[in-house]
Amino acid sequence: MADRQDAAGTADHLLCYCHGVSSDDVRRHFARPGATYESLIDETRIATKCTACRLDLDLLLSELHAGPAGPLPGPAIDDQDQPSRWSRPQDLSDAGFVHVGGEVTTLVRIANRGLFFDDTSKVVPYDWTLRVFSDAGRVVARRSGALPVGTDLEVDFAELVAAPFAGWFLVCLYPRGRGLLGTTRPQIVVRGAGWASSVHTQFLSMACRHKAALLFSNAGRTGAIISLINASRTANTVTITLSGPGGDPLTRAIDLPGYGARLADIDDLFGRLAADGIYLVAVQSRDPVCKHLILRNDDGSWSQNHFPNAK
Repeated sequence: MADRQDAAGTADHLLCYCHGVSSDDVRRHFARPGATYESLIDETRIATKCTACRLDLDLLLSELHAGPAGPLPGPAIDDQDQPSRWSRPQDLSDAGFVHVGGEVTTLVRIANRGLFFDDTSKVVPYDWTLRVFSDAGRVVARRSGALPVGTDLEVDFAELVAAPFAGWFLVCLYPRGRGLLGTTRPQIVVRGAGWASSVHTQFLSMACRHKAALLFSNAGRTGAIISLINASRTANTVTITLSGPGGDPLTRAIDLPGYGARLADIDDLFGRLAADGIYLVAVQSRDPVCKHLILRNDDGSWSQNHFPNAK
């Protein structure tokens, strides 16, 4: 989406796609007397769904904070100790899939950097824990450590589990103080021979019961895999429905054990489709699950994204 210019000649662009909040909306909000970070969130709901806009919002807030009008009010910048809905003093728990086999492996990466990678920004050190689960729900590896400001963390799952392996991981971040999130959203990296792709993890709190995405079929194949993560001790049932030009909707059910996972290959589940075109794949479950969509490309590489992770 192209930036547009406001009356002052400042570039305006959409920050939060979930709630339709632009950078100019944020500027106008803080131009009002008595505006605070809490009132921004209460009125716009920015950065409260998928959270992908938080780094861009941090950058804009830093720009406004340093502007000629002086510091903006609110605890997200200053050192007040009163509680704030903008601050998140609790740990951050994220889930992602693990695949180790053939030429493809997965890693998790976390970088603790400040705004514009300036480590003097108001970011904080973290402690972290990592647990790796098999698809049957058994914990097979654990790691933990510290993530100081200005450092990166990378864990290669090929060094923790024996191939072939399919499962999922849970990573939890525990901030040692109050500050901006910076770059700490964990990334799932899928790496093969001469290629790599990445996508951020899903907060466990964003697991949901029903989401859908679009797929394209070529020669009767979609090349799609859906990662399903059941981060609950209770067994779950997931139903995948494929609707498109091939006729009546097709449905398959998958049982997930407690703390279990599945990399559901759409082509294996449904076989060769009768007609090519655009298909809607809907994923429903009795209890919430985390979902990622993987597409295997003709050159052997993988593309990936999470399903829309708002409730």
